[in-house]
Amino acid sequence: MFKEIDWKDLGERCIATFFETFLAMITAEAMTGSDQDLLRSAFVGGLASVLSLLKTVMKNYNNDKK
Repeated sequence: MFKEIDWKDLGERCIATFFETFLAMITAEAMTGSDQDLLRSAFVGGLASVLSLLKTVMKNYNNDKK
Protein backbone atom coordinates (compact mmCIF):
# COMPACT_ATOMS: atom_id res chain seq x y z
CA MET A 1 0.00 0.00 0.00
CA PHE A 2 2.65 2.55 0.98
CA LYS A 3 5.31 1.38 -1.46
CA GLU A 4 3.82 3.22 -4.43
CA ILE A 5 3.20 6.56 -2.71
CA ASP A 6 5.39 9.44 -3.85
CA TRP A 7 6.31 10.81 -0.43
CA LYS A 8 7.96 13.94 -1.83
CA ASP A 9 4.80 14.85 -3.74
CA LEU A 10 2.68 14.08 -0.68
CA GLY A 11 4.84 16.31 1.52
CA GLU A 12 4.72 19.15 -1.00
CA ARG A 13 0.92 18.92 -1.17
CA CYS A 14 0.57 18.99 2.61
CA ILE A 15 2.92 21.94 3.06
CA ALA A 16 1.31 23.90 0.22
CA THR A 17 -2.19 23.21 1.56
CA PHE A 18 -1.15 24.33 5.04
CA PHE A 19 0.32 27.64 3.85
CA GLU A 20 -2.54 28.36 1.44
CA THR A 21 -5.14 27.81 4.15
CA PHE A 22 -3.14 29.66 6.81
CA LEU A 23 -2.65 32.71 4.58
CA ALA A 24 -6.29 32.63 3.46
CA MET A 25 -7.45 32.62 7.10
CA ILE A 26 -5.17 35.53 8.02
CA THR A 27 -6.29 37.51 4.96
CA ALA A 28 -9.98 36.86 5.58
CA GLU A 29 -9.66 37.89 9.22
CA ALA A 30 -7.82 41.08 8.24
CA MET A 31 -10.37 41.99 5.57
CA THR A 32 -13.37 41.41 7.83
CA GLY A 33 -11.81 43.31 10.69
CA SER A 34 -12.13 40.42 13.11
CA ASP A 35 -9.57 39.51 15.71
CA GLN A 36 -6.57 37.82 14.08
CA ASP A 37 -5.99 34.60 15.95
CA LEU A 38 -2.83 32.99 14.54
CA LEU A 39 -3.27 29.83 16.58
CA ARG A 40 -6.74 29.23 15.14
CA SER A 41 -5.44 29.95 11.64
CA ALA A 42 -2.59 27.47 12.16
CA PHE A 43 -5.04 24.86 13.45
CA VAL A 44 -7.30 25.22 10.43
CA GLY A 45 -4.27 25.06 8.13
CA GLY A 46 -3.08 21.91 9.87
CA LEU A 47 -6.51 20.33 9.61
CA ALA A 48 -6.65 21.10 5.89
CA SER A 49 -3.21 19.59 5.33
CA VAL A 50 -4.18 16.40 7.18
CA LEU A 51 -7.31 16.10 5.04
CA SER A 52 -5.15 16.61 1.94
CA LEU A 53 -2.80 13.86 3.12
CA LEU A 54 -5.66 11.44 3.76
CA LYS A 55 -7.25 12.19 0.41
CA THR A 56 -4.01 11.55 -1.47
CA VAL A 57 -3.27 8.32 0.42
CA MET A 58 -6.79 7.01 -0.21
CA LYS A 59 -6.60 7.96 -3.90
CA ASN A 60 -3.32 6.05 -4.27
CA TYR A 61 -4.73 3.11 -2.31
CA ASN A 62 -7.81 2.92 -4.54
CA ASN A 63 -5.68 3.17 -7.70
CA ASP A 64 -3.51 0.28 -6.49
CA LYS A 65 -6.59 -1.94 -6.12
CA LYS A 66 -7.55 -1.58 -9.80
